[in-house]
Amino acid sequence: MALLLLTISSCQKLEESGGSDGDNESVSYPVSRLITDANGRELQVEILGRSDDQITIVRQSDSSRFDLPISKLSAADQSFVKRLPLKSAPKVASANSTVNSTAPRYIQVRIEDIAQMKRDIGFKKAEIKSKTLDPILTNTRRTQIKDLEKEIKRITLDIETYKRNNKL
Repeated sequence: MALLLLTISSCQKLEESGGSDGDNESVSYPVSRLITDANGRELQVEILGRSDDQITIVRQSDSSRFDLPISKLSAADQSFVKRLPLKSAPKVASANSTVNSTAPRYIQVRIEDIAQMKRDIGFKKAEIKSKTLDPILTNTRRTQIKDLEKEIKRITLDIETYKRNNKL
């Protein structure tokens, strides 16, 4: 099957010659895309996975994650999504599994900050991998990733220092 990946204004478009729904195994999630609903409203998202009737997305503006019925999308986006492979989105860890509720609030907040920074790094890496960015923006994303990684290390050290000073 011939598959042609085109990038147009920071949106990844898929075109294929023939084939059935969800047979495009060469696409890896997450997929960065500007989607449009049936009413013409646009939303920049990361598509994490899809089922027969819905997609799981993360809205880039605020990192909110939710499921969206495919039927709510524009015809063009419905066609695009149906070409994506059927794959469940990764499970979201519950708040209790990532942050110890008995830990001091200081530590809880910093662990949540680290989790958000790791999600941001993932989005930035996906943007770079999609090859839809111009070279300047690609370099900016790489710098942002390095800065986030440094910040994660700093916060991790702060947590360890806090634990040591408070004998936790």
